[in-house]
Amino acid sequence: MTSIIYKIVSGFGECRKIHGTCADTARIEVEGISDGFISIGELSCRLKDGVGRLPLGLLPDGEYTPLLFTEGGITRLEKIKKSERGISRSEPDTELISRILLRLESCEKRILLLEERLSDIETAITGSRLL
Repeated sequence: MTSIIYKIVSGFGECRKIHGTCADTARIEVEGISDGFISIGELSCRLKDGVGRLPLGLLPDGEYTPLLFTEGGITRLEKIKKSERGISRSEPDTELISRILLRLESCEKRILLLEERLSDIETAITGSRLL
C-alpha cells in the first residue's frame, strides 16, 4: 500500500511525502483536515480524521490532479503520476514553483524585520555602539 501525505498551505495542497510504490490501494492523508472528500480521476472517497483510501490501481497510467472538497470549498492538491511502477510526484508545475517562491520571499522579509528588531533590542540593552 502507498501512503500520500498532503498539507494545505495558502489554499493549495502540497505533497509532503509518498511512502511506498505500489499503485493498488493508496492511503491519502491531508494534514490539518478532519472531514471532507477527496477525488482523484474518477475515484473519490470520504476523509475521516483527514485520512481516506482510494484504489488507484483502477486508474489508467497518467498524471492526476487530486481535489479536496471541504465545507470551505474545493482545494487543488499537487499532481501525482501513476505508472506501472507505482505512484510518484509529478514534475513541479509553475503554480507550485510560484507559490514556493512567494513563501520564500515572505520569509526573507520576515527575517529582515527580525534582524532589525534584534539590532534595536541589542542597542537598547548595551547602549549606543557609537560611543
